[in-house]
Amino acid sequence: MVHVDVKYILTREAQPIVVVNSNVDLFLEHDFDDHAREMIICVSGPSPSPGSLLRALISSKMDQTAWLGINRLKYVTDKPAGFAQEDVARGKDYGSKATGRLNEFLSLALPSLHEITFIDFYCRAVHKRFPLNPLINEHIDGPTKLKSLSLYVDLPPSLDHYQGRPIDIPVLHIHGINLKQPSPMPLLAADSLVELTLTSVPQSSLWESFVPSSVSGNCAVNSHGLEFRCLRSLTIMFFWHYRHRPRSPQTILFEETDSDDDENASQPEDLLLAQTQDTDAHSIKGYTESSVYGRPRFPVLEKLGLHRFSGSFAPFAKLFTASPIKSLLIAGLLSEVPSDIDYSQFPLLESLDMRYIGSIGSASTEYTAQSISQIETTVPHTLKHLALDMDVSGPVLPFSGACFAHSLRSLRLTSTVSIEKTLVPLLGMLPNLVLIKVLSADSGRPIKSIALLIQRLREAVGGMAAINPSVRHLEVDFDHILEDQFGSGGGTAVRDAQLRAVLIEVVCGLPGLSTFGMPGQCVPAMRKAVKMLVSLGMVSQNQKTLGHLAGLLIKSTDQD
Repeated sequence: MVHVDVKYILTREAQPIVVVNSNVDLFLEHDFDDHAREMIICVSGPSPSPGSLLRALISSKMDQTAWLGINRLKYVTDKPAGFAQEDVARGKDYGSKATGRLNEFLSLALPSLHEITFIDFYCRAVHKRFPLNPLINEHIDGPTKLKSLSLYVDLPPSLDHYQGRPIDIPVLHIHGINLKQPSPMPLLAADSLVELTLTSVPQSSLWESFVPSSVSGNCAVNSHGLEFRCLRSLTIMFFWHYRHRPRSPQTILFEETDSDDDENASQPEDLLLAQTQDTDAHSIKGYTESSVYGRPRFPVLEKLGLHRFSGSFAPFAKLFTASPIKSLLIAGLLSEVPSDIDYSQFPLLESLDMRYIGSIGSASTEYTAQSISQIETTVPHTLKHLALDMDVSGPVLPFSGACFAHSLRSLRLTSTVSIEKTLVPLLGMLPNLVLIKVLSADSGRPIKSIALLIQRLREAVGGMAAINPSVRHLEVDFDHILEDQFGSGGGTAVRDAQLRAVLIEVVCGLPGLSTFGMPGQCVPAMRKAVKMLVSLGMVSQNQKTLGHLAGLLIKSTDQD
């Protein structure tokens, strides 16, 4: 792997310090350039101008040869810090000509690209258009032909058609970040897609950008209609409108003088909050069929993700009921996610991830009860993984027993739950559960010190029974909730007290537990508590119920 790391360090002077670290020299010195397969360009600090980035790449000696063996390019901004104004006054480092020179350089240096990944959430800080348009379009249907394109940007790409033909890329992931208008879509060949992710898509014309690959211009229509015969993974995030506020003059970046009518181009506004959904989504036909090719079909689709869909869910879901869906993710406002979804339409479902967007306590008791009831009664018994992200109005989730209880292997609850009324009963209902993650567990009886922990444990150990012998991994995270309540660091004592309660009320009842994950700040206190129990002989004296504590791995979840 060839890497070029470019670091921009702002100083009080007009120009920042530019540090370039690379292993290009090593490859050239030993004539290994033909053995390189991947190029990673990592930019940390402020976003550079195209001219400045080009000089950094040349200084790494990347221009000394044509890297014929490299077929993967990854450009990523690491810990971005806004934008660099090192040479704003020099127009030659900005604008379409500077961007063109950068693309020409990359094209000559990397002529054999099959895969391109581009990650930069600050494109609008420097560019009016997506900066790698020329390089990508050159490879869309060129001699090497792109097989995978992944973009995470705040400017939509402008993908060109090759001689009027639809674009043929098996793996396409376009993540538009904070776009102010629906992302423009080129014609895509439905037949060849294997993985597809699209964001900021208008509901009213969802399938109009797809054509059978046999269609070129106005040629005959494929007799099979719009069939995504190879598509196995589909993720769609629908467009919704934002309300914006003006930026201060100090943060308005260099404005390219080239004319550009792109609504998603750099503008002196900042994202404030989501306001409304796509107002053209009233037509069911707009998101259930193509005006030319009819209803789309997905004969091999296994993974489906739907974000911010505000139309009629039932007819939209019917598009996928004939597909072998194994993984389903649905995310949206409470008004966008019906509480009465019939999951039995997906009889092969193995993984379900439900993400309800709303303020804390926004989900009513009735909505929560019906949503969970539908999951428990209509999800097929094939389910192995369940994730529920729901801010409920209280710590009790009304689980009563699910038809998939014996098949479930992992459970994630992104909400604060009562240990006594939710967590312990739920663990008792899931006899084959291996992994459980909860955002926060509320004991109602927090333990304020290790001394009290020892006392409580001595009182309880005689009547302690196993809650669930199959659970191997438990994770509890209190961080952001306690920071909201007590400020940074202010909730440490409360958090430790709650975790000690989790230890005695949950962990001690999981004899098969091998790892206990928690926020990094809690790890030392928890390790100290367990070590104290071991040193006092409480674990060895109660080997049957507490023996697993001796080998328990207590780890931080901060990096997960």
